[in-house]
Amino acid sequence: MKGELLSGPAVKGAARPVAGSARQGQESADPLPALQKITEAIRREKPALASALDKVESAERNGDELVLTFSVRDRFQGDVVQKDKDMLTARLVPLFPGLAKVRLAYREVKAENARVDQRVELLKKVFRGEVVKGEGHGDQSV
Repeated sequence: MKGELLSGPAVKGAARPVAGSARQGQESADPLPALQKITEAIRREKPALASALDKVESAERNGDELVLTFSVRDRFQGDVVQKDKDMLTARLVPLFPGLAKVRLAYREVKAENARVDQRVELLKKVFRGEVVKGEGHGDQSV
């Protein structure tokens, strides 16, 4: 029974890349794990690019392009990726046949709470802490 559990996923994983990997890579496979492998491969060569790629929130194959989505607050990391986009595309083409380009997109971060006390935010930032509720104070933050 133990051998079956261990051999089951390994057999599926081994057969999957060999049979029809080009078609699966284009349509159904999640490109994020492949992007993470590329990131680790270039970490020594281009550490700034690898660090920027770590901030990618999602990756989606859309026809002949790969769309990398960053948060709006990570625009600087997107600019770093933009500078090395051609090199990144060249590394991704063997993993995604038919890929022509990499496009960057930015996702807007929704404001969580409009009533944010700026003093509390400043204290949280300075002391790298969080607001906790104390015992016996009800809903009041301590």
